[in-house]
Amino acid sequence: MTYITCDGFETYGDATTSFATLKTNVEATDDRRWVTAIGLPNGANIVAGYDSIGLALEVDDGGSSSARGENVVTAFGSGYNESTAGSKEYAVGFRYYNAELLSSGTVPHRRIWWNTVGTYSASPSHSTASLLEVGNDNTTLRYTATSGGLQTFAGTFTVNTWHYIECHYIPAPAGSGGFMKIYVDGSLIVNDSVNNVVSATFFKNLGMRIGSNVSGGNNNLAVETPKFDDVYAIEIDGVTHTDVLGDCRVIPLAPTSDATPNDWTPSTGANNYALIDETDWDTTDYVDAATAGDDEHYGLDTLSGTTTVHGVRLDAVCIAVSGTPTLHIGFDDGTADEDSMGVIGTGSTVQKVADFPLDPSGASWNESSINAVDATQRIS
Repeated sequence: MTYITCDGFETYGDATTSFATLKTNVEATDDRRWVTAIGLPNGANIVAGYDSIGLALEVDDGGSSSARGENVVTAFGSGYNESTAGSKEYAVGFRYYNAELLSSGTVPHRRIWWNTVGTYSASPSHSTASLLEVGNDNTTLRYTATSGGLQTFAGTFTVNTWHYIECHYIPAPAGSGGFMKIYVDGSLIVNDSVNNVVSATFFKNLGMRIGSNVSGGNNNLAVETPKFDDVYAIEIDGVTHTDVLGDCRVIPLAPTSDATPNDWTPSTGANNYALIDETDWDTTDYVDAATAGDDEHYGLDTLSGTTTVHGVRLDAVCIAVSGTPTLHIGFDDGTADEDSMGVIGTGSTVQKVADFPLDPSGASWNESSINAVDATQRIS
């Protein structure tokens, strides 16, 4: 029961979404922040995902100034927001498209694309610890712990190619059990239990940052742009999860039918599901609940060809036009399993996210149980 969260970038917009709107949508999403360091010239976009499944985050990586960057910070949730002394062990994975970045003259460049995060605020700002980068030659993996300096691993990456990266770590000093293992396409590249992942036992683990920062000047993209997809985070508990997961996919499943009950009112037409199955946010068509207890169920896309399901994330974009309703979202296969999203404030569009490590029966998800549930939303 240790699945924490995943992200395939399907729920912040689509290829037509502007960079400004993309940032706004991420900021409106539970436990997500957008962090800009000066800013990249072309910002970021939502594009077709790896292997044309779902969507991905594309981040511009050029510019003539150093320290430019655009990043998404993800919190792991209150159960993991603790000061660490070697007590919790994590694995995160993500798919990364290693676009070629050119450097002018002798100015070095490197790209930051993942690191541990200790705090963030609505400003937004954040404190980071150990980090991963791509080196100046576009093929070298760079790992920097908070002590012990830089480690480099030449020939790890191929230019203009998707790679799958996984990090297995304890966010604590080495003397308190901290370590970092980094896998690229299934091969263990970094195995460090000597240098500190974080500087002190009072480092307050929050989550991770993913994105692109150019750390040298006069950098320009060749043709492609860096992209990110298929992000996951789990706790290594030694029971359900004992190691990194291996090559994972985050697969979007949209509503495809109105199930029972069907208490919410469509703003237009007769099919509620058709009003909320888009990947882009809009308020032009929607479903509306006006009375406490209104309940709504949806059938979902069929999942096929999947051997293991580690967890399910459910997203609901909503706004309270009046009053202070409490939103509940979840799944139902005859037994309801819903999480309360709390009171939805009047007048602000928010994206509420709930992560479910188990199906409504309390068992691990599998393809059959995914295909047997309805997605649910209810107000009280």
